[in-house]
Amino acid sequence: MKGIKKNVLSASLRLLMGLALVAGFSACGSVSAQESFTGDDMSFTNTAFYLIKAREFYQLAQDKYAAGEYDESTEYANKARDFAEQYRQAIRLSTLYHLAQRRIKEARELIDMAKSMKATEADLQPASDKLNEALSQFDSRNFELSVNSAEEAIYLAKDLINRLKNGSGLATLTNQGWKTYKVRLIPELRDCLWRIAGYNFIYKDAWKWPLIYTANKDKIVDPDLIYPDQVLKIPPVAEWSPRGR
Repeated sequence: MKGIKKNVLSASLRLLMGLALVAGFSACGSVSAQESFTGDDMSFTNTAFYLIKAREFYQLAQDKYAAGEYDESTEYANKARDFAEQYRQAIRLSTLYHLAQRRIKEARELIDMAKSMKATEADLQPASDKLNEALSQFDSRNFELSVNSAEEAIYLAKDLINRLKNGSGLATLTNQGWKTYKVRLIPELRDCLWRIAGYNFIYKDAWKWPLIYTANKDKIVDPDLIYPDQVLKIPPVAEWSPRGR
């Protein structure tokens, strides 16, 4: 009797898990699976298959459970859960695929706009580099990384356009090779001295961050705390004298 009760409980738990997965993931869009998840360059036709199989095994698990065949019910519920998980992964991949396409297109358009505003190659380089990263990651099917890089390119391009409207570039050249850099608000990948030093248009070397810190001690109390809209002085690389390296 205890064994039967254990099987009933096991089957019930798995059925509930399968139900949550199938019901939750089947509500991801109003368009059919085949229409929603087929892209220009990559097919997601398995998405519909995963959902169909998840529902099919879930129904079988329910039927077996109702008939008191708890071991079989558990087996079918596990299969429903596995197919539902594959469905979830396929939806995530498809969403990122299409989002990456949109973000790359937006980044291109903004960079073209900056070019039309007579932006210099040096000012365009940060956004262009990030766009190229996004394209490379997209070609490698690293869609999440592609989205992140494209969004950075968008931010950089928008920032450049705003600066061009105000008569300045992203990293403004001053006397004797010094630059200035305005700290940006990027929630997903916030500006810090380490990251700023690593930017291609700054030093291309994150280890050079102490040079920025030293040049800005009048406004930076703690090197781990910088704030959006702070304008930092960026000394030329020739003045870098590393210690302990």
